[in-house]
Amino acid sequence: MESTFILKPEELNSDFLNTLKRLFKNSPQLQISVSTSEDFGLLQSETVQQQLERIEKCFVEVEAKKNIISFSENELDQIILEKL
Repeated sequence: MESTFILKPEELNSDFLNTLKRLFKNSPQLQISVSTSEDFGLLQSETVQQQLERIEKCFVEVEAKKNIISFSENELDQIILEKL
């Protein structure tokens, strides 16, 4: 399984890590890659409660396989070639 989470640096806390552990509990090994991303409205001011609700909603959607976009390696290659 592969998941992408877009969040603010201050949202990286033990709750987030524990949720990751729960989500991937059956995986023998994980690979974590961190990079900066475009602003998807994350720079808007929000309360801690709003942050937690947004992150929890993401986890629920991933677990329910909702709002997930996936494609094969060949499809990814084709998308990249079209953008070049």
